[in-house]
Amino acid sequence: MVCNAPVSTVVICTANVKKRKTELINGDNVYKVQVICLKDRDGDKIIRLLEKRKAKGKSLGEKRLIPLLLTPLMSGDSSVEERISRGLDLLRCEEAGIDKKTRRKMETILYALAVKLLNGNALEYVKERFGMTLLGEMLYSDGEKEGIQKGMHEGIQKGIQKGEQLKLISMLRKMTVKGFSEDQIADLLEEDLVSVRKICGILKQDDGRDSDEEVYRKYMEQAV
Repeated sequence: MVCNAPVSTVVICTANVKKRKTELINGDNVYKVQVICLKDRDGDKIIRLLEKRKAKGKSLGEKRLIPLLLTPLMSGDSSVEERISRGLDLLRCEEAGIDKKTRRKMETILYALAVKLLNGNALEYVKERFGMTLLGEMLYSDGEKEGIQKGMHEGIQKGIQKGEQLKLISMLRKMTVKGFSEDQIADLLEEDLVSVRKICGILKQDDGRDSDEEVYRKYMEQAV
């Protein structure tokens, strides 16, 4: 699809960037970039204004909360870790005045900035804070679903293996009654001789009175 529309590239820089790069040169080609630097913006001031409004019981609203998402990239006396934590508190408060979907999107932006800007203990602390948010619930739910699916798959595989073992035990019971030796059984069924001998040994212990399930249980105990 051809839109014939102009395309502009905008780069948002953190407060730590000292030299702004407004163009990329590749041979004869010069690629211009629009740079937005937030160094001159006070992130602490934005957070304080929102906290004061919250303290008065006034609604914050989506428009007022959008600048909050960029405060980790701004200047300020507080640490990036603290700004992200206070930002989360504001997004989660009753006065935020946003729906769950919007809140989750905003939390995702703060999380992405936390991973980008923080490390070590600071990052671990902020990740713990995110664990109590809608985003954290979503990530936990996704992980839980993945775990359930994995558990179901493993359970199915174990069930298939058990079924095959029970079938083998039943066949060994019949063949030993008919007088086949363990070597002959392993050869005819193309089964591992060691396994055949173990199962046959269990069958002989109680004169074949154990059920196939009981023989399977004893066989698995020996295998552990």
